[in-house]
Amino acid sequence: MIDPGRFTLRFQAAGGALQPEWDWIENFDLPVERERGLPERDAHLCVGQALLTLRPGVWVGIIASLRDDANSNLDAALQRFFTREAVLLDQAHSQVAELTHVPDWIDQLTLATDSFLFARPLPDWPAGASVIAGYPWFGDWGRDTMIALPGLTLATGRFDSARRILLTFARFMDQGMLPNVVPGAGETPDYTPPCGTSRRGGPIWKRPTIKRRWPKSFQRWSG
Repeated sequence: MIDPGRFTLRFQAAGGALQPEWDWIENFDLPVERERGLPERDAHLCVGQALLTLRPGVWVGIIASLRDDANSNLDAALQRFFTREAVLLDQAHSQVAELTHVPDWIDQLTLATDSFLFARPLPDWPAGASVIAGYPWFGDWGRDTMIALPGLTLATGRFDSARRILLTFARFMDQGMLPNVVPGAGETPDYTPPCGTSRRGGPIWKRPTIKRRWPKSFQRWSG
């Protein structure tokens, strides 16, 4: 799949084959959306089917990547995933004293926070980062990002992620307000005061918490 000028999403089948199609399906029924009181009809584009051969003890599946050199070895991908989880837990245990000796379910919560953090590169800030708040309905919402930031980053020892998120949103600050969402290329930020600012005194009461929880190197950066 190609979005001209933006990206190319490539699909591979591990343990099978992809059968290309191009079917536009209208009035697709969404029963869960109906239960939520939301529009329950949508249109879907089917770009193909995966024909996979299932064998005992063998991983099969679909690989989707923006890279043209993506490895189709699912066992290696799974190992990279487990290695990343181990690194995240080691970081949390070493940076946050309260997480040094905790039950396994606390470690699982720590790992779960990683699902909400993502790269948000900007033209003048390639290391940008943000928080996915309501995907797929919307992306990184300014208010929700700031509310979730302490729990997702400070409480898990990911101080550099917190720093990059703040620097990303700071690029769009206007008269003390953060944008509702980080704008895409060529888009204009939208600011709504109730969403773009904390309740009165918010930045003040949050600052002591940040000073206590973040390392001295970050405190020097934040002033």
